[in-house]
Amino acid sequence: MASCNLCYSRSSAFMTEPEARMFAAHEPCSVPQLTRPGPKQTSPSAPEKVDIKKAGKRRASKFSKRRRTVLKKVHDLHRDCDVEVYFMVQNKRSNQIWQYTTGILPPSQAELTTTFPLPIVLGPSNFGNKHEPGSTEPKLQPVSNSF
Repeated sequence: MASCNLCYSRSSAFMTEPEARMFAAHEPCSVPQLTRPGPKQTSPSAPEKVDIKKAGKRRASKFSKRRRTVLKKVHDLHRDCDVEVYFMVQNKRSNQIWQYTTGILPPSQAELTTTFPLPIVLGPSNFGNKHEPGSTEPKLQPVSNSF
């Protein structure tokens, strides 16, 4: 079928036979193309921006869920084990702070050095792969008095 690439003559399957013959026989026209638009063309950096946005949303969602979970567990620790708790979480990106306290304030460094037994201070290095393989408990060491 010889048809104009710039008009609807390609849609002859949806026309009656006389209409299809009429459109097929006409000269190419100067009407702009009236077909469905193809997929939107995006710049090469657009997918990267979308990926960065999605990663940020995933990170924020994961942080929110884990923060709620750890705060619930801290509350359960206080309720079930009858211990005084002060717990704080700070978001590095927004500097927003969430605290859970059972009425006590966090002890100062001077108060920590005068308590006995010495407090056990844990950090990220205590939970890495530095403890024995197969062990689920981190190595606990009392903090020294050199603050």
